[in-house]
Amino acid sequence: MATRSVHDFFKPVHPFSKTQIVAEVLKLAGLEHVSPESILAQVPSGIGVEGFFDSNEGEIRVHKETPMFDGPYSNQCYQDRIREALRSFAKAIGVSEGTPVTERWSRLAFHLPYAYQARRMFSEVFFEEAQKSGKWAEIQSEVAFAQPRVDDFSSDEAYQEAYGQFLRAVTKTKSYRNYVQEKIEKSERASSLVGNMYTSSIFLALVSILEADLKEGVALEGRRIGFFGYGSGSKSKVFEGEVQPQWKEVAAQWNLFDRLSERLPIDYATYEGLHRKTLQESVGGVSGEFFLDTVNQEPGNYTGARTYGWQFEKKTDLILQA
Repeated sequence: MATRSVHDFFKPVHPFSKTQIVAEVLKLAGLEHVSPESILAQVPSGIGVEGFFDSNEGEIRVHKETPMFDGPYSNQCYQDRIREALRSFAKAIGVSEGTPVTERWSRLAFHLPYAYQARRMFSEVFFEEAQKSGKWAEIQSEVAFAQPRVDDFSSDEAYQEAYGQFLRAVTKTKSYRNYVQEKIEKSERASSLVGNMYTSSIFLALVSILEADLKEGVALEGRRIGFFGYGSGSKSKVFEGEVQPQWKEVAAQWNLFDRLSERLPIDYATYEGLHRKTLQESVGGVSGEFFLDTVNQEPGNYTGARTYGWQFEKKTDLILQA
């Protein structure tokens, strides 16, 4: 496991004072001469929740779904944490520092914010593992750039830029492409069709691996899969699992790729409505799954309480937002 406190990707919470919010509304309404304090003085001061402004807090916090992030920095944090977590895993299972550990695994499953994140970020681990296994001497001839040395650069920034170019050159070698095809590619297939599922993405990668190998008749029983979890903030956990004898019976029930091929296309306006949470009904219907049935709108302690149900047959008039 590896962790470091950074802000590589986060959804901010913005605090606004009630006075500030009322002042903005009055300005939009052309009523700037009205005092916000005079409006707020009319809000009840009890502990009951009767409206947006009726609370004991002096400010209202707005959680923004749109994230704040720096792409290159976020990628660097991902790369650093998974490398550190792999070292921690190797130490925990008793693998010596100079011994490769990824050779234990037939497949690799990653947290994938986008489908090809892992193959782009794993080059440094591949490079270090190849050095430990003695394979680097053979692979090195395929790399267009020589490995940079810190002492050859006047600043750390210049070194890091050269090192980044070197790692990108590693990804273009035949050896690395073969490695990706053997150990990583199957985990990417579902992600390339689904997109970012945040904490669920590592499980989607596992399902993708098992279903792909099932369809291709690969004998996975008894083989190990290495897992690289990641969460912005930033932290990573590396662990492994051994494929059990019943894996085919389990994977045969999913039909993931068949189900993905039957998805309902939507236009941009519908997508935007879903993203902004302005649509009130399901666009595809629900069948054989749980759904959000009602959101209580009555004033009182249970305002906003959600009720869920199970739908056996297709139903379209379902609530999508509170």
